[in-house]
Amino acid sequence: MSFCNVLYQKTLINLIAQYFQNSHLCMEKISTNLDLIRSLYNETSASENQSLKQELARNSELNAEYVQLREAKNALPKVLFNPSESVLDRILAFSRTTAVAQQV
Repeated sequence: MSFCNVLYQKTLINLIAQYFQNSHLCMEKISTNLDLIRSLYNETSASENQSLKQELARNSELNAEYVQLREAKNALPKVLFNPSESVLDRILAFSRTTAVAQQV
């Protein structure tokens, strides 16, 4: 998973956490919302996708939430972050010292 995808997911998760903090939802509702998020990131199986499509067609409230989540995901910045050479060098140096320390 790229750094950009991780950033997108963390931002989306923060938005969703704020949503959940402001409402009292049952466990089934939370699970369904997490399923919606998984679907947005193509992390659901074919059978889960089929079930979710059917549920979205039947449940207009759930469909509205899906649209909101999709819009939130699409509103996230579309940037790629590339660390500088010096940052990469420091990470690699730290990794080497950690590996040596674990061997001792």
